[in-house]
Amino acid sequence: MSWASLRELRYAGGMSAVGSACCPHCAARVATRVGRLPFGAVDCDGCGRPLWFVTVEGEGKFFAHAEAKFVRRLFDALPHHQLLPRELGMDSMDVVEVVIEFEEALERAG
Repeated sequence: MSWASLRELRYAGGMSAVGSACCPHCAARVATRVGRLPFGAVDCDGCGRPLWFVTVEGEGKFFAHAEAKFVRRLFDALPHHQLLPRELGMDSMDVVEVVIEFEEALERAG
């Protein structure tokens, strides 16, 4: 899937696939809670609700936890080189393990 078509994706909440830098529930900024991985799950500092985050073109984007299926589609559409930057110092087995754990979490939630 190209980046242009990725931008056209919509999820049930009507927000574009590029997501938001804020919590989709309470609009609180949550970027400070994101760890060193460019994707995963986090709880909002403002309302405490669980969120998914995915880094798209260098920016963390947040999605409601109920949108796991949409986040999986978005995650699958990202170019492989954007998933885990080399600066993390992870070997190929670590990368595979982290990606599989995230995909499994999305599957369980969806």
